[in-house]
Amino acid sequence: MKKFSCIVPAYNEEEILPLTLPSIINSVKNVPGYEGRVLVVDNNSNDKTAKIAKELGAEVVFEKVNQISKARNTGGKSCPEDDYLVFIDADTYLNPELLLDSLKMLDSGQFAGGGCLVKMTNNNGKLAAAIWTCITKTTNLAAGAYIFCLNDAFKETGGFNEKIYAGEDVFFSGQLKKWGRKNGRKKFRIMGQHSIITSDRKFKWYSSFQILKIFLIIGIMPWRLRSREKLDFWYRRPDKKDDTNES
Repeated sequence: MKKFSCIVPAYNEEEILPLTLPSIINSVKNVPGYEGRVLVVDNNSNDKTAKIAKELGAEVVFEKVNQISKARNTGGKSCPEDDYLVFIDADTYLNPELLLDSLKMLDSGQFAGGGCLVKMTNNNGKLAAAIWTCITKTTNLAAGAYIFCLNDAFKETGGFNEKIYAGEDVFFSGQLKKWGRKNGRKKFRIMGQHSIITSDRKFKWYSSFQILKIFLIIGIMPWRLRSREKLDFWYRRPDKKDDTNES
């Protein structure tokens, strides 16, 4: 029976994990023909992230450097070399249908990896999700909320780029495309028939103007991706903000 690992990078996610992690664990248990596990990467949290993840039934590994690329890579490197790899953000809800179709694609031998469309839990961020849908359909690049790939592809591309602190999902998608072309002409595909639901919490923390400004600055000065201090949108949470959303 083919095996797979769902890797969930998590930094201070004690509030949202009780909402999202059960959907991931349930999906892993309900994909016929495959054997999977859920691995939460505690990215140097100072709350009860690791404790809650273990209580909910996930395995936990630790990454001391607070960087999303390193957390994803630590998770991938901690998995058995034959496992298919599925990377899911901690604030994202998984469903068995999406997971099963992802594994079948990898099992077919025709794909190096892929992703899916993204929807927000509520109306906050709805416009941003619509814009990203257009981008991902046009460019065939995946959002970090959900990316799956062959283990060989992960290892041989070097995984997620640790020289940058955001946008690593887009760069990794591009690397998987290149790897696939060189290794049996395997494809990278965004599954348009599937959408994954992710939290709209950042759009509660920041105004539309602030978010637009952030992405315009990065578009003009992409070297800012190399500095964690300049990427508060990804690494800093305003105090006393609601992180959770009911799916």
